[in-house]
Amino acid sequence: MPTRPDDELARHEFSSIMELLLKRASEGNFTAWLRANYHLIAGIPSERVLQLALPLSIEYALQAANAEPEEILEIFSKIYPQLKTRIMTAARKLEQIGEQRGEQRGEQRGEQRGDSS
Repeated sequence: MPTRPDDELARHEFSSIMELLLKRASEGNFTAWLRANYHLIAGIPSERVLQLALPLSIEYALQAANAEPEEILEIFSKIYPQLKTRIMTAARKLEQIGEQRGEQRGEQRGEQRGDSS
């Protein structure tokens, strides 16, 4: 399956941000690419698209990219300064989910160790 140029993907309206991230997030130089090509993502015109797709896009980028989460969030906040609060709120929610999962796993391991004694 041929890959499409980034500028073509950026014109796909609703799916554009996810298509770009699916194509690029797992590359080793994702944050460098994002900094150099922020105009492709910043050019997505619809506020509705951003509200629906941006949280999922950031979550995907945080999971798929081999980069520090803080760096990814900082770049997205610079691309969309008007959405910085929303981006940081989403980041806090993801952090809380991670903490809850860690606590659950710790409790499960503790129970397993208690049962095996």
